[in-house]
Amino acid sequence: DEVRLSNATRYGGGFTPSTEFTVDASTVGLWHLDEGGGPSTTDESSYGNNGVLTNASWSTSSTCDL
Repeated sequence: DEVRLSNATRYGGGFTPSTEFTVDASTVGLWHLDEGGGPSTTDESSYGNNGVLTNASWSTSSTCDL
């Protein structure tokens, strides 16, 4: 439930991402998606790209069906 956009390559091969991403000099957007309710999510980067969630619902499940 973490989304981070970066302006640099983060991983060049296999990796295990951290459970919570942090902002650094290469971060251009970071959404923890842990608000738990409501129609928006806050961008933790300095760019302030807050998001509006449409047709979505909050869940406490940590599974992902792709």
